[in-house]
Order: sequence, then C-alpha cells, then structure tokens
Amino acid sequence: MKRLNANLTIISIIVIFSITGCGLNKKNQASSPVSNEQAQSKSSESTGPSSSSIDFTKTDLIPQNYLEEPGVIMGTWFSAKKSEELKVSLDDQITRDKECRKWPEDCLSISFPESKIEPISFKAVRGDFLVYGFDTDGDDVKEIAIESIEKRDSDVKTLRVIKLIKGEFIEVLRVPLNGTFSYASDSGNETVAWERKYGLKSSFTGKRLDIVVYLNKPEDKITGIIQLSDLFIYQCKKITAVYDDKNATYAIKSADPVPIGK
Repeated sequence: MKRLNANLTIISIIVIFSITGCGLNKKNQASSPVSNEQAQSKSSESTGPSSSSIDFTKTDLIPQNYLEEPGVIMGTWFSAKKSEELKVSLDDQITRDKECRKWPEDCLSISFPESKIEPISFKAVRGDFLVYGFDTDGDDVKEIAIESIEKRDSDVKTLRVIKLIKGEFIEVLRVPLNGTFSYASDSGNETVAWERKYGLKSSFTGKRLDIVVYLNKPEDKITGIIQLSDLFIYQCKKITAVYDDKNATYAIKSADPVPIGK
C-alpha cells in the first residue's frame, strides 16, 4: 500500500511538472511573439532585396537596410556621426500630376522626419521600388539609391543615385537597366531586348563604392546595328562608373568593349 502511495505521489509530481512546463512554454511564447515584420526582416537580412537588379554574385555590398514598400529606415544621410530616419510614403506633393491623380500608388516621396529638408519625389509603377543607402565617396554619409520603373507605358527600370550637395539632394546618376534596340536582318528590321545587372564594388581609393553594370548580352544573332548608342549597349559588357568629387557627378572609369561578333 505504501509502495502504491509512493508511485501515485511520483506520478502526481510528474503530471504537475508537465502541466507547469506547458504553462511556462505558453507564457514564454506569449511574451515574445515573432511578428510578420520581424520574420520578413530576418528573411531580408539573409537574402537581400527580393526584386533588385543587383547581381548578388558580383557585388561587394548587398543592402540589408532597405525599403521595398512605404516605411522607415535609419541611416547617416546628413552626417557620419548621426543616424536619422528616412521615410518613404505616398506623395502628396505632386498631386497636380495627372498620372498621379490616376495612379496615386505610382507616386511616392522620400522625406526625413527629423529634418526640414524638402522631400524627394519619385515614381514607381504600381508601387514597386527599392530604396537603400550606400557610400559613393568614402565620407561615411549615405547616398540614396532608387530602383523603379517610372512610366506606365514603359517597362524600362532605372537606377537613380541621389546625393546631398550643399544642403540639397541632387540626382547624380541615372542608369537605364533594360531596354530595346533595332538591327537589320534578312527579313527586315528586328527589335532585341537587353538588360543590365549591377554591382557595388569597393574602390581602390578608399571606402567608396563604385557602380559596375554588367550586360546580359542578347542571344540573337546581330547583323546590322546602325546607331552608335545601340553599338555601345551591345558591345560594352561591363561599365564602371565612379563618383567624381571635383565635378559632383559620376564619370565612366572604364567601358570594356568586345568585338561585335562575340
């Protein structure tokens, strides 16, 4: 009988600890839930932007602090010593634009809630965009990169770089990342599509990052390109652009052409 009572006592203790343990687990789960935003943030940190034209295999920087929808990120936008908010939101500054009245989701702005500086307006068809920061000139102040398709009647995606110059944000680079050109063939003029990816590459001159664009060369057999601009697109597989402090603009450091038949 004593043995039976002892066994019952042991079983009761086990049951109590099991129940208590379940309660603790539930309590811990309730006190530290993982939100969708946190889960997406962790995913972003491991994979980088989901819709970027950055070639992750050819870049020294994969943005980890970025926006692909309206929201806020922190960065050293004005001073290397202080991190401030950058906010992307629907733009109420350009409501006079008839396209914005028709498609308000296409019209956005970048603002800085802690600063009195004017917002930066930009367009992104159907609200699809990428905004992030990187350092063009090695001063630890972030420049702003924007990727988006800017027009409803076009599928051309553009990379823009915005830099703070004398207290004003100025566009210092605009790169089309895809497009088309024409060439002659036996059956008449043909149109071929082209696309470029890009990487942010560490410069030999310090902490600055250069922009290198890489052409995904069309597979079509090209026989008769007549426009010099089209030849430049077709033959230059790799273009390196560096920021020129003296002239406050980007400059082409190198454009590596290949023979027309290769």
